[in-house]
Amino acid sequence: MDSAKFPPESSPELPMINMWQENLVNQIDNGDTYEEMYPTIVEMATHLDVQSFENQMKLNKVLDAFTDDESSIQMKLLLHTIPRPVLRSIVMRMAAHDFWERDSENRQLLYDKEGPGAYLLTVSVLGRDGCTWSNAENQILIGHLQAYQTAIDAVEAKDIDPSVGDDEWTADEVEAYRIATEIDNALVRRDQDEASQHDEASQPSDSFGTEDSASTAPSHVGETREMPRFASSSASNKSRFVSKLITMLQMRHGPLDSVDVICKQSLSMVGNEDDMEKRWQNHHMIGTASLTNSNKLWALTASCLKYMHLEPNEIILPILKAWNVKQINLAEILLTVLAGSFVTVGGLNIEEPGTKSERKPPHEEDFDGCRLHVWKAKPWFHENLAHSYPITVRSVEAARELEDLPTAEQLLQMCENINKSRQDFLGADWIASQTRSGITAEIAKVEQAEQEAIAALGDPEDDLMSAFEDPEEMTMSHRSRS
Repeated sequence: MDSAKFPPESSPELPMINMWQENLVNQIDNGDTYEEMYPTIVEMATHLDVQSFENQMKLNKVLDAFTDDESSIQMKLLLHTIPRPVLRSIVMRMAAHDFWERDSENRQLLYDKEGPGAYLLTVSVLGRDGCTWSNAENQILIGHLQAYQTAIDAVEAKDIDPSVGDDEWTADEVEAYRIATEIDNALVRRDQDEASQHDEASQPSDSFGTEDSASTAPSHVGETREMPRFASSSASNKSRFVSKLITMLQMRHGPLDSVDVICKQSLSMVGNEDDMEKRWQNHHMIGTASLTNSNKLWALTASCLKYMHLEPNEIILPILKAWNVKQINLAEILLTVLAGSFVTVGGLNIEEPGTKSERKPPHEEDFDGCRLHVWKAKPWFHENLAHSYPITVRSVEAARELEDLPTAEQLLQMCENINKSRQDFLGADWIASQTRSGITAEIAKVEQAEQEAIAALGDPEDDLMSAFEDPEEMTMSHRSRS
């Protein structure tokens, strides 16, 4: 990967490297285990929590997810599923540059896009090999966003005080509103040029779904000036997210003597879904309604780039697969922290991660598919686990020789055969969760490996193995030991 050539140091090409990124990348490069990296990631989460508090943005679940015993076990498991080169690329904010070629060898380090999990979206400029824009272009982008913020504030002031007439707007406000209107219509015009089947009559109304989603209705200059498309739908301070985006882009600005250097770090956004591939459709920058349900800052950034005659390009990458319902939200939290994708840190996320409802989870078959894909189709999870917890190597090897997940009858028989003690049961249950056929022939091998592992295994590894299948069992185990 090209990102491997760059040290974790701030430069004109990599203007956004903070101390936590530097520490984590150094650990990756030094060969530290993922278990050893975890405290650094907790520090990154703490920093994100502090940033959100200072900026009056709600982040209640992030730090709890890293410090709660049960959630922390699941977080560590998810972390171990990420290949080391991909982890480094994400932390360096260079995923777009590393994965812009859709048929590159780098893509072999990704999971498939099917089923539940968390994904990373990056916005870059088409034709620049996954890179973004120069310092000079960054200043222009900031100027357009400042005009957009002025337009929002002007319309909001008029909404608050209807006695303010259009003729009372200043020349700067009128010009700002003109620019905002052009930005609102930039992608719509592009889509109309490229897809003539979309006409104005088919465009959705000016209603917003959630605060995180963008309306598709363009603004119009006239007697009634409508609120710009990407304003917040909150009751007041509707330009607050645009203001935070401006502040973040100002942090990206490099030295004055490097105005023409193209930045290799992209802006990113993290999401999660029961069906990742289906959710991706909301973020594609094609079609007049394509950004209707996407993050407003994502859509605004794409529209501003188009207004600047830079073609925005999205790269969407599946990073984490979930094999139980709790992991869907935990995966989003973990990836948000690793990517620094919250707007106060360096990305485009504006809402708290990990808040997706668990009331209607995916089918068990979907979770089983993810578990098999992580466990058998790709080697990274068991390699990373073995690196962090060497005592698990034999258990891992024994489990990978088996084929599929067990049927209920096979699992019950296996557990009856080797349930000599509570610890044996937990270890065997974890191994059994990875298999479906060929169990009888492998029982002796698995039992022997588990007995050897349990003899030297401490609580962290024991909890990790049991949590792979059932977080409820992990909690029960803690109680029984206490």
